[in-house]
Amino acid sequence: MAVAHTTALTLLGKYISFKADGFYRYGVVHSVISEFDGKHQICINFEDFYFLSDVDDLSILGEFISF
Repeated sequence: MAVAHTTALTLLGKYISFKADGFYRYGVVHSVISEFDGKHQICINFEDFYFLSDVDDLSILGEFISF
């Protein structure tokens, strides 16, 4: 996992940037998938899924507020 003290659920609704598959990505975390084997995933912008174990350089840029 990118940051040892970050839990997957705290990322919900956050605007983040991170490096995965050699590229920097950014977007809003819309869902978190928690699996029994401990391989948690995040969904960015309702379309892209990433395992947290594959995420590097995670930065929280802000929060998404919907009206």
